[in-house]
Amino acid sequence: MIQTLVQELEKSYAWLHAQPLWQLLLAMATLGSFVIPRVRFTRWLCIMGTIGLFVVASMIWAPQPMAVPPTPDTSVTLEEEITDYDKYMRDGEEYLQEKSYYLAVLSFKDALKVPTYEDNAAAKEKLAEAKRLDELAKTKKHNDAAYDKHMRDGKEYLQEKSYYQAILSFGNALKVPTYEDNAAAKEKLAEARQLDEEKKSNENTQPGD
Repeated sequence: MIQTLVQELEKSYAWLHAQPLWQLLLAMATLGSFVIPRVRFTRWLCIMGTIGLFVVASMIWAPQPMAVPPTPDTSVTLEEEITDYDKYMRDGEEYLQEKSYYLAVLSFKDALKVPTYEDNAAAKEKLAEAKRLDELAKTKKHNDAAYDKHMRDGKEYLQEKSYYQAILSFGNALKVPTYEDNAAAKEKLAEARQLDEEKKSNENTQPGD
């Protein structure tokens, strides 16, 4: 058994001796074994100590493999595509209910940008509806502003007793789309006409005529 151990140590010694980084250390150990009385046990004790030092140093200074971070998965799964599509469609429906038509248009456009949904019929239909309502809202806002201006001008003309101008303003208010049968404008127009007739009648019955 001792002979086998000696053979294994000799093999280890031969391998270590071939390593350039440890040749100096082995040389020093070998030199030490000759300086000490040439006792076989002492020589192999030095060699074993050298092997131990080599193993410890290898464990300490051996380069550690660098950890490679996993490559992020940038692929879009079918579930993610469906989730994005559903989210945009749901947001668009909510904006329609809130009458935020412009935001609804944007949401339905985003739904049509989701991969595999670029030609989706439901999203296209909702987008068309949102655009139509958005245009109507813009038109209504414009019409409301025009009606309010004509009514405001007519009331100012009434206060200034410029009845003919008031008649024109209230008549213009009734020409605004969706306001053609507006009761308030009709009432003010009738009032302006009556006052204008009274004014003309008074002017025609001046004393001395």
